[in-house]
Amino acid sequence: MKKSILIFSFLISIIFSCKKSNDPAPTRTSLIAKTWLLTSITFSPSLAVSYYGSTIQLTDATLLLKDCTKDDLYIFNSDKTFVVDEGLTKCNTSDPQTKAKGVWSLSKDPNSVNKTDSTLLNFNYNLVNISGNIIVINPTTLQISTNAANLASAFVASNAAYSIDSKSTSVATVTFTAK
Repeated sequence: MKKSILIFSFLISIIFSCKKSNDPAPTRTSLIAKTWLLTSITFSPSLAVSYYGSTIQLTDATLLLKDCTKDDLYIFNSDKTFVVDEGLTKCNTSDPQTKAKGVWSLSKDPNSVNKTDSTLLNFNYNLVNISGNIIVINPTTLQISTNAANLASAFVASNAAYSIDSKSTSVATVTFTAK
C-alpha cells in the first residue's frame, strides 16, 4: 500500500510539474541580437601567410590577436545595428571606447548572416560586405564560416608586414561566445 501511494504521489508530482511554456521559440534574430566575445578564428586547410619573407601555415589566427583585443565586445542589436566596443582594456588608451559601428542582416538563406562592416571580425575597418554561413547558433555560441582569403586580407591590409595568397581556398571559422 505504501508503495502504491509513493508511486501515485510521484506520478502526480510529474504531471503537475510539467507545464507548457508560453515563451515563443527563439528566432535567429533573437539569438544573434546580444553581446558576444570573439573566442577563435581558425583556418582549414591552413592559410599560407608571409611575414617579412618567411611563410607560415596558419591554422589558428586567435594566437595573433593582441591581449587588448581579446576582451572586445561585439554587440549585435535587435534593430540590426552592431557596435564593436573596446571592452575593459584598450590597445591605446586614447582610442575611443566604440571601435566601430555597422549593420548586420540575415540573407534569404536562414542559415547565412551578412555584415556590411568587417569590424565585426575586428580586422579592417574599411573592408565592407564580409558574409559567412552560420554553422552554429544557439544562446551561447555563434559560429560563422567564411572565405579565409577575404578575412585574412582585411588583417593584412592593416599590417603591411603580412601578405597572403588571395586565391586561397582555405575556409575561416569564426567563433563567438555570448557574454
